[in-house]
Amino acid sequence: MQASSHATVLTLVCLQCAEPFTVRNRTDLASLRIWNADTFPRSEQTSRTPCPTCREEAAHTRELRDRHEAEEQRRSAERTRQEKEADIAARVSAASNWLARHAEQPEPGELPEPAAALTLLTMLTIMITSDTASFGPLNKLSYQLGPTASSDGDTLAELHAQGWIAPTLPATTADFVFADKNTVEAVYTENVPWRLAHACGDTAEDRQTIAEHLRLLLLDEPDSLRKLAEDLNVATAITYLNSLLVTKYNEAPLPEHRLPDAHTYFRQALHQGFTFGQTLAVAWSAAASAVAWGQRTPGLKPGSVSSAAITNRERRLGFARDRKVPEYDLPHWATPPANYNTVARLLEQHEAESHALARFRALQQRIASRETEELELLGDLADIQEDAPPRRPSDGQITFGLITPDGDLRFRTGTTEEMADEVGMSASHELLSLPCEADSNMSIHLASPQPTTPASANVVASSVMHLLTGWLPPVNGVVAFTATAPAHGPTLQGDQQEMLQAAHAVAKLRNTPILTS
Repeated sequence: MQASSHATVLTLVCLQCAEPFTVRNRTDLASLRIWNADTFPRSEQTSRTPCPTCREEAAHTRELRDRHEAEEQRRSAERTRQEKEADIAARVSAASNWLARHAEQPEPGELPEPAAALTLLTMLTIMITSDTASFGPLNKLSYQLGPTASSDGDTLAELHAQGWIAPTLPATTADFVFADKNTVEAVYTENVPWRLAHACGDTAEDRQTIAEHLRLLLLDEPDSLRKLAEDLNVATAITYLNSLLVTKYNEAPLPEHRLPDAHTYFRQALHQGFTFGQTLAVAWSAAASAVAWGQRTPGLKPGSVSSAAITNRERRLGFARDRKVPEYDLPHWATPPANYNTVARLLEQHEAESHALARFRALQQRIASRETEELELLGDLADIQEDAPPRRPSDGQITFGLITPDGDLRFRTGTTEEMADEVGMSASHELLSLPCEADSNMSIHLASPQPTTPASANVVASSVMHLLTGWLPPVNGVVAFTATAPAHGPTLQGDQQEMLQAAHAVAKLRNTPILTS
């Protein structure tokens, strides 16, 4: 066991406690600078530093204070964390409730404008083909829907305000605009995915049904479709020119202040009869010429070449008016807006339907003129054939037309009883016969009206009946068509079959979903 000792320096007192210093060894004396006889105090002096006891007490006090401050910081951080979590929970609850209230909203009260309807149809088409219940978010897409990205956000806001779409998950509280932590004011349209409004349905069949309604709505707006197609063509051509400069030639993008000029020049080209492919060819030539000029001219400011490409675009359009211009296909690196393909299919479908309808109307007029001639002839022969019975096939066989529930038209020869069996006449389904306004010598036969569901409806037959009678009834099952002319009985004649085929072609096009058109 090692002994220890200490000494008290009576002539050196602590500046804090006024007690004599206690030292344990020579090192302590040396630290006080009183080791030498010359420096050792002979009378009472006050030290320049606290004594070890005071220093220990001060260190202990500092330790306690540091511990207290650390604890206070910990508690403050915990309170802040809890408050933040409570705030986040309140915002999550408010956002969840706001989203949930969309399920209580009624069906849309008005039809969307053509531009919004086209965007919604494109969204639904993408959802159907990808077998998903939502679309977006816009800021995660590698493409845009309409002519510009900003117009996409405005269109979604319009569809949401009308009740056609609703925001859905996944989303974060940062995607919502809060009046306070408990109240949601709005949502950032580009940040969240969107679904068909709850009131319009939740299933893939519901999305298909709404898409069909939108398709028919847009087919009846051909002028609006052409205007939308023009806007999309212009936007796509500008995207092509910009991508050509940036991707192929490593030039600056088109200057913002020149974009209105670019829109004007491309639109003028389409109005002057240039095809979309020809505008791409002129754009390529304008870009190549501008790049060549830039390489020959040193010291140009950034963006000068791209601006010159727009100017060259106008000049080359004037140069190309009287010359043969090739047509270029859109390259893979210039992605058109998603609405581009939708409107192209709709216009193609409308064009085909218009040609089919024109053929039907021509046949209808031919038959109407034939009926007038037949009536005059029958009047002349009335006295001669007054007692003659109507001519009918001796074997009781007639030729009739059938439109089946899958929308197919076929002609068949058989008895009237076989025709009735095809239609579905039974004890519970009486056979109804309706006159045909398009041809007074034709009749339409169908089973008595029954409740119609989307799965059982014969929509093609309904459309054919609308063309032939002006009436659009809900139809189930098979519909038959026969003649009523006294000269040849119920057998459909060649021109009647042609008119029925033309009407069927119109109805088939009208009821072909855009996904299969």
